[in-house]
Amino acid sequence: MKKIYTVAGAAFFLANIAFAQRTNIAPAEVRPGAQNEVSTNVAHSLNAGIDALGDTIWSEDFSGGIPAGWEIIDHTTPATGNVWEYASTDTISCILTSAIFKATSAKNGYALMFGDRYNADAGCLNNLGVTLMNTSLQTPAMDYTGYTSVFLKFQHAFRYCCDPASKLSIYVSNDSTSWKEYNVKGTYPVSTGVKVNDNSPNPMMASVNISDIASGQSKVWIRWRIDGPSHYYWAVDDVAVVEGYTEENALVRPFVDFNYMDGGFYSMLPRSQGATTPIDFRGAIYNNGTSALANVVLNVKVKDPSGATVYDESSTAMSTVPLDLDTVSTSTSFYPGSTCNEIGQYSIDYTVNQTETDQYMANNTASFNFALSDTVFARDYGVANKAIGLTTWASCSQNADGEEISTLYEFSSDAVATSISFYNMASTTPGVAVILNLYRFQVDGNGAIVQTSPIAASEIYDIVAGDANSWITLPFTTPVTVEKDSAFMASISIYNIAGKSFWVGGDLATIQPDATSFAYCSGGWGWVSDQPMIRLNVNDGSGNYCVGVNEVENPHKVKVFPNPNNGYFNIIAENLRGRNSTIQVTNVIGQVVYSKDVCVSTSYLSETIDLSSIEKGLYFVKLINNNSESVYKVVVE
Repeated sequence: MKKIYTVAGAAFFLANIAFAQRTNIAPAEVRPGAQNEVSTNVAHSLNAGIDALGDTIWSEDFSGGIPAGWEIIDHTTPATGNVWEYASTDTISCILTSAIFKATSAKNGYALMFGDRYNADAGCLNNLGVTLMNTSLQTPAMDYTGYTSVFLKFQHAFRYCCDPASKLSIYVSNDSTSWKEYNVKGTYPVSTGVKVNDNSPNPMMASVNISDIASGQSKVWIRWRIDGPSHYYWAVDDVAVVEGYTEENALVRPFVDFNYMDGGFYSMLPRSQGATTPIDFRGAIYNNGTSALANVVLNVKVKDPSGATVYDESSTAMSTVPLDLDTVSTSTSFYPGSTCNEIGQYSIDYTVNQTETDQYMANNTASFNFALSDTVFARDYGVANKAIGLTTWASCSQNADGEEISTLYEFSSDAVATSISFYNMASTTPGVAVILNLYRFQVDGNGAIVQTSPIAASEIYDIVAGDANSWITLPFTTPVTVEKDSAFMASISIYNIAGKSFWVGGDLATIQPDATSFAYCSGGWGWVSDQPMIRLNVNDGSGNYCVGVNEVENPHKVKVFPNPNNGYFNIIAENLRGRNSTIQVTNVIGQVVYSKDVCVSTSYLSETIDLSSIEKGLYFVKLINNNSESVYKVVVE
C-alpha cells in the first residue's frame, strides 16, 4: 500500500486559498492482482503520440519472422529462456490473457514477449507462479551517417503485472556498451502512461526521437527490453526509422490543477465550491527537433457553457533546446463561479506557440472539459471502462466484511454533504450489501491515514439485479456540514461479501495524481492508482437548487411523466424502504402549491398528481425523504 506522507505530518493547510501540496508519498501501493482480468481496450489519454517527419530510412513488419541479424537476449541469471519470440497469429491467449493484436500488419506476424505463457503450463490451463521477465529484442548495427534527425516509430500493445517500476523501454547505443533508455509505457518523454494491470491502447503508436544517440552515427543498435513484469505480454510490429524534424515543439502532457499543484482533476465541481476553488494550468513541452526554438509559450483559453471565452492567459515566453522537456504554467488562476447562470460544461484549450514555424502542429494542442454542477462533486467522466473491486489489489482479500473503496474530495468553502453515488458494475453479485460512509481525511505523524468513525453514513443497502450497470445513490441518515480547507473521503463499505463479488466502475480517462483514491483492507488504508466512480453530492446549505438542474444522482430513481403535461402527471420512485416521504410542488417564486406526505409499505412509490386547477407555467417537484431532496422541473401547459 502507498501510505500518505506530508511535509510536517499534517493533512492540509491553506496559503492564498490553495491547499498545500501533499508530498513525500511512500513508494508502496495497493498493488493489482495478476489474475484479475477486468480491463478493456480503451484509448488512453496520452496516446496522441509525437509523430515524425520525412523519408523512411528502414522498416520491418516481421512478415518473414524475426529478421536475420536481429538478436534475442536473455538477461536473467541463470537464464530462464523466457525471451522474445516470433508470433504468426494475431491472437494472444493464455490463462490470464485474451487479446487480438491490432497492429497494421499483425496478421503477417510480429515480435511477442509473452510473460503470461511463461508463467503457465504448456496448455495455458494453470497459473504456475511468478517468474519475472528480463529480455531484449535487438537490431543489428545500422548506419545513420548523414542523418541529423532520427526517429524510431512502431506499433505495440501490452499489459504488465505487478510492479509499477517494471520497464518496457527502448534502449539505443552507438558503441554497443553504453545504452540510453527511452520509457515507452507512456508517450515518450512522459514516462507516466499505462498503469499496472491495465491494457494499453491496441495498437499504441510509439514515436521516439533518438537523434541524441543515433544522428550522424555509423553504428547504432536499438533494443526493445522488458524488465520486471511477470504476467501478460508485450507485442511489437510495423517498426520504422525515419528522418525527423528540425523545428518542432510538442505538448506532451497538459495539466489541470484544482486547489493546488497536483491537487487532482475534478470532472464535476459543485457550485458551492466554484467561487473559491482556484484552477491552474500547466503543460509539459518537449522540443522534438534538432534546433533551439524561441519565444515558446503555452496559451490556455477557457470557454464557459455559452461558448464565451472567460480565461485567456499565456505562460512567460522561453526558449527550448533540442530533446529537452520543460514544464510551464500560466500565472493566474481561474474560478468558474457559483451562480446558476454559470452552471454547465467548460472547455479548456491548450496551444503551444513559438517564433519559428512548427513542422508538426497536430501535437501542439490539447483540450479538457469539466462541468460546474449544482450539487455533484466528481473525479470521473461517467464512463465505466474498467471494473474495480478489492481483488484488483493483491493485498486486499474481498472476503472480509467492512473492506472499503473511496475517493478524496477537498473543500474550499463550507457545504452540506447529503449523499454518495457510485456506479455499480454488472459483475457485482446481487445480495452484496453496502454502506456509504463519509470520513474526515486525517493522517498521523508518519503520514498514514488515521482510521476514524465516519461523520456521516447511509443505511445499509442490498444490491439487486436491477442495479447492474447503473448509478446507485444513497442519502446519509443525517446530512452533515463539511468545512472549508478540509478534505473528506467518500467511501463504499462492503458487506455480505462471502462467496460473492463487488465491482465499481473505473474511469481510465481522467489522469489523477497519487493519493486521490484509497482502499481499506488488511487492517489499513492505502492509496490506489485507479479512479473508482464514486461521487459526493453536496449543496451550499440554503436548500435552494438551480432552475432546471437535476444533478443529484437520483437517489430514489425518480421519474416524473408526462412532462410537459396538462396538470395531471405521475411520480414514481424506488429505494424508499417504507420511510416517510413528502411530495411537494412549488412555483417559480417558491410558493408551495401542492404537498402530500406518503409512506409506502414496499420500496416502490407511485403517485398521480392533480394540478389541473393551477395556472400554466413552470413548477418544481420535490421528493423529500430522510432530510434529502430530489428536485425535478415540470411544465404545465
